[in-house]
Amino acid sequence: MTELIYQNDSYIQSFDAQVIQVDKQNNGVVLDRTAFFPGGGGQPADFGFLTCQKETFAVKRAQRIAGQLVHLIEGGMWVLAMIILFASIVVPVLKLVVLSFLLISVKKKSSWRPRDRTLLFRVTEGVGAWSMVDIYVVALLIGLVNFGALSTIRPGIGATFFGAVVVITMFAAHSFDPRLIWDNSGRTK
Repeated sequence: MTELIYQNDSYIQSFDAQVIQVDKQNNGVVLDRTAFFPGGGGQPADFGFLTCQKETFAVKRAQRIAGQLVHLIEGGMWVLAMIILFASIVVPVLKLVVLSFLLISVKKKSSWRPRDRTLLFRVTEGVGAWSMVDIYVVALLIGLVNFGALSTIRPGIGATFFGAVVVITMFAAHSFDPRLIWDNSGRTK
């Protein structure tokens, strides 16, 4: 049972408490004591910050869930999430689309804009060299993000498949011969 400090001192601004339970489903924590009012009777819920081992977490509100006062933690790492999404999903998919487009254009003996297609290949090949950065980011996150019960990172089999896609697209880019783009360009040698 959480001790409700706000009932005795409604102006308290800081307090010490221990995490007694983690609610992973709601991304929240239950503390042994709290000054966060859960809201009710027309009064909004309190919000603020929790500091744990020099890390600060934003509490978007306190809420009663299943008879317990849960402090709902805000994620707040959207920039990092967007970087990971772009580097891990968008770039590999674009590489596969570009390589497929180049392969189809060579197969159909297209003479359409050979200089631009060659530049597109060079850019794709250059980006391919940086694709393994994602694996290093995952490894760094595993080492840095260790909040115990609050959050965990397990790359699992996803890292294996992602690494395989990176290696396969790098081999595909290196095995493609960009001189084939110029074979049907209509230019004389």
